[in-house]
Amino acid sequence: MKRLKIFITIDIWAQSILLLAIVICSFLPVGFFGTMVFFAIIGAWQVISSIIWVWTFKDKKRLPYFILVTILYGVILLIIQTYYPNWLDTVGIIYTIFNPILLGLWYYIITWQDFIKIRKTKLR
Repeated sequence: MKRLKIFITIDIWAQSILLLAIVICSFLPVGFFGTMVFFAIIGAWQVISSIIWVWTFKDKKRLPYFILVTILYGVILLIIQTYYPNWLDTVGIIYTIFNPILLGLWYYIITWQDFIKIRKTKLR
């Protein structure tokens, strides 16, 4: 339980700092580029975090997230390989911008809820 508490504390702090960096970058002159860089970093962090949660802690709540992200990455790669010149049409924007943002927020909410629940439990 102590290992889980340490991991979720690091996980929620890292995600919170990265989300704060995204918000800050959106108001700076580096705006779009900085925001996209931090989106990529937090996306990678959340995928690695979900793998650790599912594999190490046998968390079934994060398994649907991991499956959806894997499918989403597959669809994005398929779109880019098949329709590379026109990949920024409506479907491309939905798959490459809106879906990852929604999945990322969903994962952050799940992690935050677990953080609150685990912080309330006593160490064993």
